[in-house]
Amino acid sequence: MKLVALALGAVLATACYAQADPAGPVYAGPPGGGYVEVQQAQQPMPPRARAAQLREGIVAQFDTNGDGRLEPQERRHAIRQLHRIERQLRREQRQERRAARAERRAERQQQRQQPQPPPRVDVDVQY
Repeated sequence: MKLVALALGAVLATACYAQADPAGPVYAGPPGGGYVEVQQAQQPMPPRARAAQLREGIVAQFDTNGDGRLEPQERRHAIRQLHRIERQLRREQRQERRAARAERRAERQQQRQQPQPPPRVDVDVQY
């Protein structure tokens, strides 16, 4: 039980630090498929309030029997879904880093291929 709570806490902590567009909505995948829009607050929230809001959202989304608690099966399902979201975020970040790296590489290659002016040679001619 403690291990499951620790794992869920680690996943939640990772999800809290995931990068998201602060001006736009955040999307979370529900168990039924598709995406649900989660509204973000305009003001930055304190970490405890943010964690409480995230916890409430997770319980509301994955509590199938409606008792306000996550049973072991519901908890496993929530952890799996959060891992999927985390993997998707990592994949998107990796693709962004690769694209930025490829762009920088192309810029360096273009700079190398630009014709360089010939070296200037001063010649003293005496008559």
